[in-house]
Amino acid sequence: MGYQKSLKFKILGLSLLLLNLRIIPVVSSTELGMNITTSHSSSNGVSIILMIGDGMGFEHVELAQWVEKGVNGSLNMQELPIKGKVTTHNILNAITDSAASATAMATGYKTHNSIISQSLAGVDLVTILELSEQLNKSTGIITTTEVTHATPAAFYAHTLSRDNEYEIGQQLIPSGLDTIMGGGKNKFLSQLDTLQTQGYTILENRSELLTSSAEKIFGLFTNSAYPYEQDRDRELVPSLAEMTEKSIEILSHNDNGFFLLVEGGQIDWASHVTEAKNTALETIEFDKAVKKAINYVESHNNTILIVTADHETGGLVISSEMFKTPLPNENNTDELNEELRINRTREIALSWDTGGHTKANVPLFAYGTYLESIHNSTIDNTYIHLIMKNYLLPYDQGKPELTIVSPENRSYDKSTLILSLDSNESLTWVGYSLNNGPNVSVHSLTKHLSLSDGNYFLKVYGNDTMNNFASAEVYFTISETQESSTTTSLETTTESTVSSLDTSTPAFRFDAVMFISFIALFYLSKKRHLKVKS
Repeated sequence: MGYQKSLKFKILGLSLLLLNLRIIPVVSSTELGMNITTSHSSSNGVSIILMIGDGMGFEHVELAQWVEKGVNGSLNMQELPIKGKVTTHNILNAITDSAASATAMATGYKTHNSIISQSLAGVDLVTILELSEQLNKSTGIITTTEVTHATPAAFYAHTLSRDNEYEIGQQLIPSGLDTIMGGGKNKFLSQLDTLQTQGYTILENRSELLTSSAEKIFGLFTNSAYPYEQDRDRELVPSLAEMTEKSIEILSHNDNGFFLLVEGGQIDWASHVTEAKNTALETIEFDKAVKKAINYVESHNNTILIVTADHETGGLVISSEMFKTPLPNENNTDELNEELRINRTREIALSWDTGGHTKANVPLFAYGTYLESIHNSTIDNTYIHLIMKNYLLPYDQGKPELTIVSPENRSYDKSTLILSLDSNESLTWVGYSLNNGPNVSVHSLTKHLSLSDGNYFLKVYGNDTMNNFASAEVYFTISETQESSTTTSLETTTESTVSSLDTSTPAFRFDAVMFISFIALFYLSKKRHLKVKS
């Protein structure tokens, strides 16, 4: 086998090989190569509206329902066709805080309480909002707390403590968000000029918001967090529903789509002090904002709506009612309806278990045919991130591609094959099986396989950071004669852990040109090994 090859034949072989590079990445005559890739580009203009009722458990929703719509009525969120439950525990404990839970939804990773979208080692985790910006989508956050508070911060900032609000604010300014609305004006008074140079229109009251035609808004309407809904100055401070409607109006101008986070933050604050009146009023106001989102998604089938909570606060339990006060009515004044709501809350028997957070599951309400597979399911809060991420990335681009390159004659003359792995951050797990044997994980950069003469079936598996699974397979022969011509089977299968749309895509087409290039490449090398490449 130690003969010389002519330069002309080398050139011919390489030329034939280059013709096939567009079909499959060929590495050398006796290498098996694996490649897993994901794409981060999108042109389908899909959008996401994520709404978080901070501290809002099932009983909070029912309390608001009884007050606003009656025992047999339904809130807007309860009318959404997809319903489920969400678990909220953090990485170690059953009870989470807003920072850890929001981080789970924003990044798909569990962490400790207080950490904002970083790993335990302090490494920044990519958020769904940041991914949306990478895909040239518009982005926005709305909250009735301060815009530097834990829940909104987890979608644009990265820090080991939610208390680092100055640092969080410094990250907000260059974040690229198109709409920022809520409270916390005092934290940015010295930076208004900087914000204006970055193209933001600064809004300070309700009238300015409702009349604005700006495409990039920084609207802080209270010095710190919003007051409770009962105490909100309706002339000066816009409601959560009004901020939601304006933000959707602005963000939807982008043909690439948008991501919008809406937080009803005062539900949590009222529950911490076990105050039923404000808990009900804040949940009802949050539900009005949900209605604005429903109005949009019902006429835009490329947009999904997810309504949930970061955790339950208070251990609220409602037990019975003795209603004498009539239901609120849209024909009444706001003042009268608020009085009716307060009176109806007093007519409900309820109890609180704690003034803190609990481990209770929280509700999930959603809209969009893409989400039908989670109806009536219990999912973890990290799964919300995965749902959104897979929705943003097109099916044909967001899944991994896995290919194995066959040697030109599917035969090796050595009994020891080397399975080598190049580290790649997009890859989280790799394994293989031989002859339909048990699956074996590759834990080191190199794995030596001792094989006797005979036919072998190799299947390689891989997961990327999106938790998408891919596999590829090939038949080959260990032989001293190298005269075997066993059939090569090469197949790529990709599956999404969320989508029910499973696809199978052939990795390549074995045609005459490919076969000739394999033969030519065989004569160009004496090297015999197997390589897995990520």
